Amino acid sequence: MAREESRGKRPLKIWDSWRNVRKGVVVGTFEELLVRGKDKLGVPASEPVRVVLECDGTQIEDGEYFRTLANNTVLLLLRQGERWLEH
Repeated sequence: MAREESRGKRPLKIWDSWRNVRKGVVVGTFEELLVRGKDKLGVPASEPVRVVLECDGTQIEDGEYFRTLANNTVLLLLRQGERWLEH
């Protein structure tokens, strides 16, 4: 039986590390967030990235934590060598 998780899509905001490029995505899974976020921000699909909360830098590493995020949560997509800085 297919998981209901795929139907639970919700809007999130994904920004680059400098907070210059700000995009909205509607995704249902953490994996989809990574794929769509990279695409929206022009990051090559094969490039490793980290996703953190914009507000405090908490790293999101899996779908379990991802599912707790509220609609319109702002996330930063960090490329290699980039880190979260308080804004």
